[in-house]
Amino acid sequence: MTVRALAVACLSLLAGCDGSSSSINARQACMAESPPDQGGLESCSAVLLPQLDRRQGSPDYLICTQASGINDAGTITGETCDGQGFMWSSAVPAGTLVRPSFPVPADYVTPMAIDGAGAIVGGFLPAGSFVSEAFVLSGGELTRLPQLEEELGAFALGTNDEGTVVGSSQTVRGPDSPTVAVYWQDGQIHRIEGVDDLGGTAGDATAVSGNGIIVGDSNTAQASGIQPFRWTPPDTFEMLPTLGEGDVGTPQDVNDAGVAVGRDGGSIDAAVYWDTDGSIHQLPVLSDSPESYAVAVAINDRGVIVGSELASETSGSEARVWIDGEVHDLQDLVDLPEEYRLTSAVDINDSDEVVAIASVDDDGPVRRVTFLLRPDL
Repeated sequence: MTVRALAVACLSLLAGCDGSSSSINARQACMAESPPDQGGLESCSAVLLPQLDRRQGSPDYLICTQASGINDAGTITGETCDGQGFMWSSAVPAGTLVRPSFPVPADYVTPMAIDGAGAIVGGFLPAGSFVSEAFVLSGGELTRLPQLEEELGAFALGTNDEGTVVGSSQTVRGPDSPTVAVYWQDGQIHRIEGVDDLGGTAGDATAVSGNGIIVGDSNTAQASGIQPFRWTPPDTFEMLPTLGEGDVGTPQDVNDAGVAVGRDGGSIDAAVYWDTDGSIHQLPVLSDSPESYAVAVAINDRGVIVGSELASETSGSEARVWIDGEVHDLQDLVDLPEEYRLTSAVDINDSDEVVAIASVDDDGPVRRVTFLLRPDL
């Protein structure tokens, strides 16, 4: 594929967490000020999500919209500066960042994923508590997912449109807080039994495909690395390989074909994928450094993979996309103002819409913002 900049037809950009606006080239990026039916966001290839709040006590460091996931309808979820969840959709007037009402007092709310109907899953810390709870928030109604043991912590990391939620749950109260990989279905919690056979004390189910394939990882009783796994319903469990013995294998996402993506943390930190047969493959990088850090975090059903790489030239994180086995700098696929640098891509849906985090270098406070990108992949 030829890397090229994409022209966009947009209106204006909302810049700064204080709500001030500044004009930039309309061909570059946009925060449209009107709904799509009035010529707004549907024509934009790079949309900057609104920024609403400033981190208290630290005016020089702002993380105003840290997105975590996108569904096939283009609705994005994530966390705002003050530790609360948000939703954003191009179907509503631009400039609107919805902060769903959380029905119980909480010190923090961390959304991790969103399904096609807009139900958000994640973890929250009830006010005054030291134990996190896994949740589903749908239409303003909160479902507190059960734990393996009462009054022990749980956290949801992924979901699909069939109502399957995956994550982890504590098994024993204690300083090490041992966890195992679990999934929830129809309000019931289930252990992924094959993970128990590893004998480890730290396990997570990190993602679930639309047809119920679950991936995750766990340490082992011998503490000889982190073992990646894939579970296919109704009860097929398989341990996935790592690039080297004793490596750290951490799957981050899986598609309906069963192809999983993630990171292998051995002698190098490599972005990898596991094919349908369970074989592991290292993804290419742009850096020429043998110590380059890279991770793949999401894959769609077309096989497009997104993630990030530590660039040797800048020693900074840069967003990457892998298409048909070839790696591209995501920055080269969209036309952004020069002060915005895409540092990581966090999710991609089946329409090839990508959610990416950017740092802002405009001689002002250090900021990290969220973009919705529609490059022609």
